[in-house]
Amino acid sequence: MCCSSIHSPKGIFRMLVRIGFGLSLLFVGIAHYRDASFVHAVGSGLGSLEPLGTLWGYLIPVLFVVGGVLLTLGLYMDYAAWAAGLGLVSLPAGLMLKSVISGASLGDTMPAAMNAFIWILVLGIAVKGGCCGGMCSGGSCDTGTMKKTAGKKK
Repeated sequence: MCCSSIHSPKGIFRMLVRIGFGLSLLFVGIAHYRDASFVHAVGSGLGSLEPLGTLWGYLIPVLFVVGGVLLTLGLYMDYAAWAAGLGLVSLPAGLMLKSVISGASLGDTMPAAMNAFIWILVLGIAVKGGCCGGMCSGGSCDTGTMKKTAGKKK
């Protein structure tokens, strides 16, 4: 479970960003599943890579839903970061690839790519501030690191 302190303004902000972003990512993933044209839009215009693009069109919403749920709940933050990050980072890369392969205008692909970069930045804030990466006890985090005691007198 995630352990950002809700007893400080920073902790409250971090928790709210993590939960709000996680819910938004979850809802975007669900919306992409409900939009029948999304898979076609991802896969089209990629030439011989079109089957791979179509498959990726089905996987992106899965990554968003999984990442969104895990972020919202504050569970398995490493997996949440991987799922959400992989889904989000693939969007601008895929859009730029589409511009190179199919000759799609950058005027058409760049706004969506820039939007994805904003989501990536917010993901970084949500993941960095949302959890300490360790176990919580008594309001403090124990990341499992041990101080070196070799050579010190007791």
